[in-house]
Amino acid sequence: MQMRVRSWPKPVELDPAQQAALTAFQTGTPVVLSGSAGSGLTTTALAAFGAELAPEGEHRLGDTDGGGRNDLWIVPTGEQARRLQGLVSHAAGKENRVSRPVKTMAAVAFQILRQYYVEREDPLGVPKLITGAEMDIFLEELLEKQTFPWDPKIPREVIESEQFRTQLRSFLDEAFAQGWDMNEIAQVGQCQDKPNWLAGAQVGAEVNVAMIEMQRLTALMETGEIPAWQSNSATIEDWASRRDGLRLSAPGAIRLASFILRHWDDLATIERIQAARPRYTRIIVDGGQELDAAALDLLTVLCQETPTLVTNNPSVALASYRGGLALTSTELAERLNAQEFHLPGQYRLPVELAQFVDQTMDLVPIGEKHYTSARSEETRKMGEPNPQNSPSKTDAKQQTSNRQDVEDQAKALPYEAAVYASSYQEALATAAKIRELHLKGKVSYDQMAIVVRSGSQISELRSQLSEVPTRVVSQALVFSTHRLSRLMLELLAGTVDLDEVFTGPLLGVDPLSYSALVRHIGDLWQIGPNYLLAQAAGVATSEVNQENTEEASAAVDESATVAVTDQTVSDSEESFIQPSPVASALGQLKAALGQGENHSQFLERVQTCEDAEEILKLILSDLELTELFARTLYGTTLADVAEKLLPAAKVLKAANRSHMPPRQKLWDLWESAGVAEKWQEMALNGSDWADENLDAVLALMRAADLWEQANPQGSAESFAKKELESTIPSTNLASTGYRGPAVDLLTSAQVAAREYQHVFVMQLQENLWPNLRLRDSFFDTSELRIRKTQIALCDDLPFDPAARRLEKLRDEVRMFTAALTRATQKVHLSAFANENAAPSLFFMALKELATQVFKTDGSGQLQVSSAPKSFDLNGVSAHLRALSLQNGGDPKQVALQTAQLIKLAAAGVEHADWRNWPQALPLSTLDPLYQPDTEVAISPSALQSHLECPLKWFFRSVARTKPGEKQLLGTFLHSMAENRAFGDEEGQVDLETLKTDMLASLDRAWDAIGSPRETLEGQDQYEKAVEKVEVLATILAASTPVAVEAELVAKVGDNARIWGKVDRIEQLSDGRISIIDYKSGKPIAVKDAVVNPQLLAYQVAWEALPAAEKAKILGCSPQELSGQTGQVANASLYYLEKRSKEPFPSRTQPALTGDGQGELSELDVDAAVAALDAEAPTLDQARQVVHSAASSIRAGQYRTKVNNQCDRCNFKSSCPSQSQGRKLFS
Repeated sequence: MQMRVRSWPKPVELDPAQQAALTAFQTGTPVVLSGSAGSGLTTTALAAFGAELAPEGEHRLGDTDGGGRNDLWIVPTGEQARRLQGLVSHAAGKENRVSRPVKTMAAVAFQILRQYYVEREDPLGVPKLITGAEMDIFLEELLEKQTFPWDPKIPREVIESEQFRTQLRSFLDEAFAQGWDMNEIAQVGQCQDKPNWLAGAQVGAEVNVAMIEMQRLTALMETGEIPAWQSNSATIEDWASRRDGLRLSAPGAIRLASFILRHWDDLATIERIQAARPRYTRIIVDGGQELDAAALDLLTVLCQETPTLVTNNPSVALASYRGGLALTSTELAERLNAQEFHLPGQYRLPVELAQFVDQTMDLVPIGEKHYTSARSEETRKMGEPNPQNSPSKTDAKQQTSNRQDVEDQAKALPYEAAVYASSYQEALATAAKIRELHLKGKVSYDQMAIVVRSGSQISELRSQLSEVPTRVVSQALVFSTHRLSRLMLELLAGTVDLDEVFTGPLLGVDPLSYSALVRHIGDLWQIGPNYLLAQAAGVATSEVNQENTEEASAAVDESATVAVTDQTVSDSEESFIQPSPVASALGQLKAALGQGENHSQFLERVQTCEDAEEILKLILSDLELTELFARTLYGTTLADVAEKLLPAAKVLKAANRSHMPPRQKLWDLWESAGVAEKWQEMALNGSDWADENLDAVLALMRAADLWEQANPQGSAESFAKKELESTIPSTNLASTGYRGPAVDLLTSAQVAAREYQHVFVMQLQENLWPNLRLRDSFFDTSELRIRKTQIALCDDLPFDPAARRLEKLRDEVRMFTAALTRATQKVHLSAFANENAAPSLFFMALKELATQVFKTDGSGQLQVSSAPKSFDLNGVSAHLRALSLQNGGDPKQVALQTAQLIKLAAAGVEHADWRNWPQALPLSTLDPLYQPDTEVAISPSALQSHLECPLKWFFRSVARTKPGEKQLLGTFLHSMAENRAFGDEEGQVDLETLKTDMLASLDRAWDAIGSPRETLEGQDQYEKAVEKVEVLATILAASTPVAVEAELVAKVGDNARIWGKVDRIEQLSDGRISIIDYKSGKPIAVKDAVVNPQLLAYQVAWEALPAAEKAKILGCSPQELSGQTGQVANASLYYLEKRSKEPFPSRTQPALTGDGQGELSELDVDAAVAALDAEAPTLDQARQVVHSAASSIRAGQYRTKVNNQCDRCNFKSSCPSQSQGRKLFS
């Protein structure tokens, strides 16, 4: 940690306009001071805060503070208050300094309320702020217990969702801020047919404690008594308790403080208030553009007797989306009965940047010109050469000279712009620029900032900017979405998957290493049961080891067939091929079992394990056994993951402890992981990742502490469940230590009152900035202000999406302008463009305003810039390494580059040491996935996957990625099809009954297989799933199959075995069968179905089955399989999708022709596929495809194939055919 020594700016001489405003303020005149960013608004305000008032401007606060100064500086946010506290105190001067003069309007309101309720003859409780999380919990309970007249078109599950409650809270907060009476809102809801307003008014009447208190105080002044009051909610009774302290929202507190100040003298006599009415000697409001209606109302009361100065710059208003009025200075001056002054100067921004900002602000009035067009051709053709505009050779020299002049002029401007090929390239280029400015330009990191539109962009951006120290300004996070906090909460709740324990941030095991561990355990247990029984019988360890060696050898011989299914593949690892090490490892492991008292119980339990992951869980349940098992892995390729076994066992043990408070259980989990010291050291050495995760742990601990205080009898599981279901950001992160200068990462809403030399405005992407999506879709919250101030309550107000978006656009431009005006030297604008993303409308509009800084080709199309090499020692090392390894390089240059690498390696640069280069590391194994004489078992779907892309098939087989939502839904639909294929107990099928039953099952299972229905995405997914279920019900009701999930196992040639399960087999009237497979995706082309590999494999497998097996599946005797009976008529894919002209789409493959007795050749798999008859493939052709695919798999020929699935592939970063993966292979 480092100590920061803070120096304050020296006072500056005010210009005439600033001095005129100051003089008026000193005489007691309320002043509204307008100006652009950099015109000296805050400078003048600081001067006013420290200046002596003229006699006519003096106002005192009674006897408070001994009659001394009681100055107040008001800012929009608490974060700004913390940052400005020292500067403002310094401006007041030592003799006039007051404690913490900078406050938000809510803090001022609570200060006033405290004086009123506490400083009295019979003190009452101190009013407290209701947090957003507390209000959300209460609304959840209220909506669950009581019925309100919501819009009937909104599903119940949406009303119960957090998204709905969030919009409801915003609606109520805005209503409180605007001063709405709930009866007025109900009146609008009734006359305008707005059921959600009517219901919202009823909810508001329950939760608006400030309104309840104002009604009580009004009655008190009229009758001299506080009227009795009772709510339907015990919670509100508690919140509205004057004795215990009112619980108020921020807008409610501000409204109540305004009411009390207006009636202080009357109320003070009745309630025997001992405190004098709060008065201030001066009030400075820095950021009047952010005032909402409630804050403006309180300010109007405060400034009646107090010299007040309000700075106002509506062009950079940031709070308009949450109720800020963004009034013009003239409007604000009229509201406050103040004198308006304007500052025309510019003291912070370079002239060209100030002009650029002015042009940016002009975008709003002429929005039609820039924003109505769809994404243009140039955003789709970026980087493509235009041959029509290519310069001739004679013009090239002159154009080069002119271009250099233009580039030099552009570099001198205080703004620049660039487009990159991806977000990663954009981040690399930004990091390089920041490093260059720091190292060459001597710009301190804390004089640079990166601004993005949304907080959701920051986490990924921070990881991409690992080359530079960064500091996240926002300390809020959502526990349920942050990976570490979510993992710890799932451990508390007991809902975490074992693979996430290993691969999550606590242990950090590579997913491939974890998969290898699970496969290794599976291989060990293939030869384990007999050994286990021998060990349980008390056989000596040495004898058993010897016997087990022989058993292992036999097991290897017996395991010549290696099964390859859709999800698993058993590789022939070194330990499996050579039985002795395996036997030794098992011997050590089971010897430990033999020495323990509970080994027989373990043996009984291990027999019930269904897979290797369950066996791993069983091992981890015993710390001693875990430690011994880990030793068997040391010295192997699994040594790294072996070190994580014991911490994993300890973490799981801590998670399984019951009846513990959440804070203690979290602490036990944290200590069990054993990463505290390592992460602390990493954070001190500049690791943003460790810094962020340590902060998250502290925040979660503090949240648990606060929850315990409110729920003393609550369990860790209850706390975890609450947080996992919440998407409300936590703002209780402990302050982190100062770790040296760092680049601030900010959202557009956080830039107010900040100043940097360089500001990087990144990711100016389409639909992101500007974000013109309309919020408050359930309540039309924006109407509250219009109906309150511009029209009669019940006048018609047609919904105008264009007008709403124009208003949103104004908000977005203000935020963008605020970001631009934070720079004192230069603004750096950037975006990325590729087939999936385009620069935003802002970026394209600015291109028209500042053509000299936007790189274009001869036709005016934007050019995509390439990211420079990393501007750090590792980047230099990588560049030198690439040059030194180039074929045909100059020997002298290679020698020089090698010498530089040696020097860097000697200085401790890890990437410069050749021993750390990937080329110098040994391969993990040279063994083939399959031995030459191994029979490959392959499922029909695995065959299709291999033919589409062998490399993707290999990655899926080895990495075994978790199934996504689509795969989970597919599995669920297949399960329903199997369980309901034969109707009810009597074999009857009623379509409507079947649909009702299946939809009820989908409803119950949805939380486990799909996105939350309260989100728009989840609702869309659910509706599509309902459609698929209804189609499946139609199929099931139409006919009864002879078999479902029938297992087909058949040998093809000497090296292949087809293994798979058929979804459905139907028998036609002539005795032939139809093989059917369900699909939940999009239908393939009709012609492609004729040669579909999956259907081909099913037909090949059926034809190769013995007659007895066929008869068993069809439920008949082998003798009945005569003539056409049991022969394949066709194979079909049934797609679970509704069509207007047919119940569902299907694709059919005709029966394969021929007897299938032809010889199989060693034909290349691509050639075998190409040889298929496109209209009537034969059985021999299909058998050849299966045989060739198995030969390709066994030979390790896992090439990549580019196809239309590449965009959705999970392995692009490891694929040599994709740009993301080429760097891995180059």
